[in-house]
Amino acid sequence: MRRWLPLVLTACGAPVYLPQEPPPIGRFDESGEDTGATPDLPCSRQGSVSVVLEVDNRRATSVDLFWVDGSCLVLLYGTVPPGTVFPQPSADTHVWLVRDTATQAYAGSIVLDTTPTQTLVIE
Repeated sequence: MRRWLPLVLTACGAPVYLPQEPPPIGRFDESGEDTGATPDLPCSRQGSVSVVLEVDNRRATSVDLFWVDGSCLVLLYGTVPPGTVFPQPSADTHVWLVRDTATQAYAGSIVLDTTPTQTLVIE
C-alpha cells in the first residue's frame, strides 16, 4: 500500500509537506510497519530552479538534515535544533532526508519541486 504526504497550502500559497509518509514526488518503497524506517529515496538530479527548503523542527529534540546527492550518497548538511526553522538553499529535484540526531530514526524527507520556498515540518 503506497501512502502519500498531505499537502497543505499556507496563507502565502507555499506548500507545507507533513512527513508522516514519503513525499509525493519520485519513487518510494513502502516503509512497512517498522517505525523509523527510511523509505527508498531517489537520487537528486541536477535542478534548474533555485529554491529554499525550510526545515521546521517542532520536536523537543534536534534533527539532522541530509542531502541525497546525484550518486545517492547521503551527506550531512546540518543539525536543526528543537523549535527552530532552518532555511537551506537548494534546487528543484533535490532530495532531502531528516533523521533524529540521537537515534538516527527517519523523521521525514522531501523531493523539491519548483516552488520558491517549501517547508518540511518535523513533528
